[in-house]
Amino acid sequence: MLTPSVRKIHNKNSRKVISLVYVPQVDSHVACESQLEHRWLLQLTSNPAIAKITSQPMKVDYLLDGEWRTYTPDFLVIWKDEKRIPTVYEVKPSIQVKKYLEKFQAIKQELAKKGYEFVVVSEDVINTQPLNKNIKKLKHYSSCFVDLSQRLAIYGAIPKGSIPIEQLCSQFSDRNATLCAVFKLLWDGDLAFNSDEILTLQSLVWIGQGGLR
Repeated sequence: MLTPSVRKIHNKNSRKVISLVYVPQVDSHVACESQLEHRWLLQLTSNPAIAKITSQPMKVDYLLDGEWRTYTPDFLVIWKDEKRIPTVYEVKPSIQVKKYLEKFQAIKQELAKKGYEFVVVSEDVINTQPLNKNIKKLKHYSSCFVDLSQRLAIYGAIPKGSIPIEQLCSQFSDRNATLCAVFKLLWDGDLAFNSDEILTLQSLVWIGQGGLR
């Protein structure tokens, strides 16, 4: 199923790279109009704090140079924390961000009136390492199935605090299956790690916010 947008996404008479990303938060596919948007959406889907993601979610009227104009943002994120206001994301190459600073400031003011945070994201953020590498790695395990008994066994093998992935997996007879399960739980946010560092077998993991739910 494809999550509906307020604006039809197509690449007719353009060089847009249209793609779909499965978003587990809404159990549906969300459309992207560029490779940059695709990579950012992958990062959003890996964030366990997010409850819902919508592509092309709304139309926003804003005033610029004395004229009212209409803008459709790329993504809307609703957070699990109900006290956190929804975030509207615009994904643009850094060269365009600099070009449209006044436009984005006007849009930010209008969205603030409606109760939204407005964030412009460029490749400077999206391509930041090691976050991008970690997401690409864990994405391969996003479809793995971890049953309840395996999940609880992994939780039970984690001491109070944290444990290296390699040491955690060594406690099980089927090390490869356990490693797959650990990466899946990391992807889902049921296990956590320091995402500011490259994920390796020596990385420390602990039970995340989604664990034991």
